[in-house]
Amino acid sequence: MANTQQPFFIRGIRVGLVDQIESHPGFKRGVLHLDDCPERPIFTTVVSLARDVDTATPNEYQARWEIWNRGCGELQDLHLWIGDGESQIEEFSIQSDWSIEWREMDDTWPD
Repeated sequence: MANTQQPFFIRGIRVGLVDQIESHPGFKRGVLHLDDCPERPIFTTVVSLARDVDTATPNEYQARWEIWNRGCGELQDLHLWIGDGESQIEEFSIQSDWSIEWREMDDTWPD
C-alpha cells in the first residue's frame, strides 16, 4: 500500500486525500491534504498544537502533549475514514507537518 492515494472523508463527505500511505503492524501512516471544508480550522488548530509539542521545553512537554492529544480526539469524533470503504477510524493523530497516523476499527493488533 506504500505511496498510494486514498480519499479522506468526514461524516461521509470527501474532503481531501491521504498519500504516501504506509502500513505498519497495528496502524497506518500517510500525509493528509485537506480541501477547504468547514472542519479545516479544527485540523489547523490541532496541527498548531502539534507544533507546540514539537517546540515545548521539557517542563512544558506533558501539558502541551495532553492538549494536542485531546485535539486529536476531537478530530476522531468527526467520524473520519480513509479509502473507498466505510471503515471508521478508531485512533487518529495528526502532526505539525500534516502527517497522520490512524487505526481503523476493523484493523487488528498483532499478537
